[in-house]
Amino acid sequence: MSDRAPSGATCAYDPSEASWTCERCGNFFCEPCARRTRPEAFPLCKSCWDARSKFVDLRKSESRTNLQTAGLVLGVLSLIPFPVFQLASIIVNVLGISRARQGTRRAHRWKNIVGLVISLGVLALELLLLLPAR
Repeated sequence: MSDRAPSGATCAYDPSEASWTCERCGNFFCEPCARRTRPEAFPLCKSCWDARSKFVDLRKSESRTNLQTAGLVLGVLSLIPFPVFQLASIIVNVLGISRARQGTRRAHRWKNIVGLVISLGVLALELLLLLPAR
């Protein structure tokens, strides 16, 4: 937990008086240089915040890639004539496509597109087979 800086300490990032001591590295920093995950949280210094943000961004991109791979797997599973697989595949793949547009993992979006096409194709084929012949 970050502590208050001792009186007379100077911010490591600018010539202001320091308000905090970073819990991670021990740097002193002022209130404008403080970085928080939420308003009531104890702050980190700029350097530690940048290091933290690289780790958080990496984890977000990994979860998007996992969602895209899961969409492709569900798309292939939707070839089994069981409607739960098609429904799950459609939901996961639409979610994966929308998240890929927002993030940095657009290169893997093809997995969700292929999974969605397979699921919708199988679903359309099942509906055609269920319709009575005229």
